Amino acid sequence: MKAPATVVFVTLVALILAGCVAPQATAPASPNLEPPATATMVPATPTAAATSVPATPAPSPTSLDAETPAATPWPTVASVTTGDFPCDLTRWVAPTPPPVTYSFGELDPTTGLHVTGNAQVIDPLTWRLEITGTVATPLMVTLDQIRCMPRQEIHCTLVCPETFEDTTTWAG
Repeated sequence: MKAPATVVFVTLVALILAGCVAPQATAPASPNLEPPATATMVPATPTAAATSVPATPAPSPTSLDAETPAATPWPTVASVTTGDFPCDLTRWVAPTPPPVTYSFGELDPTTGLHVTGNAQVIDPLTWRLEITGTVATPLMVTLDQIRCMPRQEIHCTLVCPETFEDTTTWAG
């Protein structure tokens, strides 16, 4: 059984924002779990529905994987389709830059999490998230399609093997 797209998305956004890799399981995963997918931001022309894309090979494991904590299991949630996500969207407001620019690995005093860069400025009409790798059906979704998905929350540990690890609850 594949991980639902919303859970994959929440985890991917957390990884993108943290600039790190998710912890890998040191023991074989149970049959109903799959490793997380990889994410690539792809500019494209807007489309009404998500677009299937060819899968790319997953990165090979490294020797550092054995040193990371066990992966957080995927929560059991309903699957989300890859078609249109009809919903009543509220107006999206682009985030403003933080008042302080952090160096790599500094702690944000508000969240207590390590900062590995600044938020990217995107065009919300052309931005796309491509989900490929070890997934049953690769897909590409728009920001509005993501915003229409049900809200998910997961408590997990993100690990930068040479620098830090942060444990927190991610939601979106």
